[in-house]
Amino acid sequence: MADLIVRTEGVKWVLSVGEFVGDVYFSLRTKRRRGSADRIAQRMVADLGTGGGHEMMAGGKVTAVGMPHLSPGELTEILVARFLKAVKRRDTKAENLLAYSREAAVPGKPDSAEPSLEERKSGSSRIQR
Repeated sequence: MADLIVRTEGVKWVLSVGEFVGDVYFSLRTKRRRGSADRIAQRMVADLGTGGGHEMMAGGKVTAVGMPHLSPGELTEILVARFLKAVKRRDTKAENLLAYSREAAVPGKPDSAEPSLEERKSGSSRIQR
């Protein structure tokens, strides 16, 4: 996803974040040749998890098991805030590009978070909270 979005005109940085079975994964992409995406990824997860990469692309993972006091959503908020600080864009608001919430996903049911096309058109949803 990040590889596609970074190609958009005017976009300089992309942070893509996702959750899977309680862990938070992220991917960074930039058009800047000396973007230091690897260092930014390491700063984002400094005391939380692991991260690394190259100047224009990087990624990382935060395992929620080691931090029972923080939900995956809270970990995501921390990562986004650290990213925005690192790229000096604190005034920018993160935007969810998905029409459904992964927080509603049920482990073991791969399609539990994503409504069908018909459900999205009608506004109904099979997701139960």
